[in-house]
Amino acid sequence: MDQKKQEPSAVDMGLTLLCVAFKQHAGDDDKLSKAEFKKLVAEQMPAFSGKGAADDLFKGLDMDSSGSVDFPEFIRLIAEMAYVNFEVIKEIMGSK
Repeated sequence: MDQKKQEPSAVDMGLTLLCVAFKQHAGDDDKLSKAEFKKLVAEQMPAFSGKGAADDLFKGLDMDSSGSVDFPEFIRLIAEMAYVNFEVIKEIMGSK
């Protein structure tokens, strides 16, 4: 059976890039310390790296008060950012 190699979709690539960015900044325990989180935010989300913004984000994401942010906690931020971006795009493109 002849199978062509399918190119990854934009969603696949985006998800992979999110996972890679998290993994590159996380410690050996696959969690982000506050310092690691702040570095990720500064490098990958500069709009959120203003004075105290990363600290506030970290505090809101660390749901179990462990002093670190694991991947499921991090994804909450990504989901919220995606929703805000969607609303902006909807406004620009007009609701369908």
